[in-house]
Amino acid sequence: MNSKSRKQIGRLREQLEAIKAQFEEIQQEEQQKFENVPEALQEGNAAQDMEVASSALLETVEHLDSAISSLDDIS
Repeated sequence: MNSKSRKQIGRLREQLEAIKAQFEEIQQEEQQKFENVPEALQEGNAAQDMEVASSALLETVEHLDSAISSLDDIS
């Protein structure tokens, strides 16, 4: 791989890190919202939607971690 490609991959990796940080922040906010719902209401639709969103965002973060790790392996 040439220097130009490595630099481009490095820039893309940095962008992925920034995007991952944004997803992590949103995921933590959703998780906090769910945790602040009274226990008796956590089985309701709105609370369940919060929990599903939090889980999906966490999975997204994990996929981004994997992508970043893959880029580290090739750069």
